[in-house]
Amino acid sequence: MSLLFKRKPLTTSERIHHSLRTISEEAKGILQTVSKDTTQYTGQVRERLAGIADFAGETSHEIEKQMRRNATAVDSIVHSRPYECLGIALGAGLILGILATRR
Repeated sequence: MSLLFKRKPLTTSERIHHSLRTISEEAKGILQTVSKDTTQYTGQVRERLAGIADFAGETSHEIEKQMRRNATAVDSIVHSRPYECLGIALGAGLILGILATRR
């Protein structure tokens, strides 16, 4: 990875979304392994893992829907009141800048 192309830091909801997606993929991988060697595992464990994978996948999709709804709401507010949003952003940036330079 080049130093010129850095990844932007993930927000909390993006980290949760990524974590749930990873859990879902790992659970599905475990299910595939279990289905190949059923002598070591019982059907009950497979059912629980399937439930975990489904839950993680559904939760991931729900978080993604919420993020899109919130982004749409913020977008409509910014488009309806651009100067107010710009003023708030400038004020917040000024305050954070003052606090960051103060020790």
